[in-house]
Amino acid sequence: MVNPSPSPSREDPLDLVGRAFRGDPQARSTLVDRLMPVVQARVRRRLGWGRPPVEVEDVVQEVWMRLVDRGGATLRRYDPTRGASFEGYVGMVAEREIGNYLDKVRSQKRGGHMSAVGSKELEDRPISSPNPEEQAASREQLGQLAKHLETELPPKGQLVFRYLYSDGLPPQEVAVAIGVNVQVVYNWQHKIRELARRLFGQGTSG
Repeated sequence: MVNPSPSPSREDPLDLVGRAFRGDPQARSTLVDRLMPVVQARVRRRLGWGRPPVEVEDVVQEVWMRLVDRGGATLRRYDPTRGASFEGYVGMVAEREIGNYLDKVRSQKRGGHMSAVGSKELEDRPISSPNPEEQAASREQLGQLAKHLETELPPKGQLVFRYLYSDGLPPQEVAVAIGVNVQVVYNWQHKIRELARRLFGQGTSG
């Protein structure tokens, strides 16, 4: 008799995270299904049901981006010996990141802002291709582009950038990971390419 596969809620969290970030599409989908409702619930509870100062979806995508950043480093720090469930741990991280995001929004409304990168090294090394993955030929350049996009894109656009160009996922998998139609991913990809062209001194194409 074949033993049934463990349910998503019983699957070892660190094994699930490891497989997801090694490129297993089923593990990635399971991770999203398991954790996204936790993030959404925490954001809605924190922002309330009135007229919050930011869009709920923007905050959800910001928190998710922090969770999956650097190959899921935050998720990998989960320690089951400390007594919290995996979902409980993610909920605590979400609370922290929601607070950080709201603080950043308040700072920007008071006139503070993050300055866009004006790297002379990038200016001195124009790249002819319009594709950001080719423009950012080195990891350093990719990091500079990611930093620049923090000032130009909302959280969802930044998340698409990281999935497409940092993690190297195809648009179809990105769409599944963030729960949107693939056309939405293509739209963000086009926007990212336009911003990359400007950053690398090419201007816009006709």
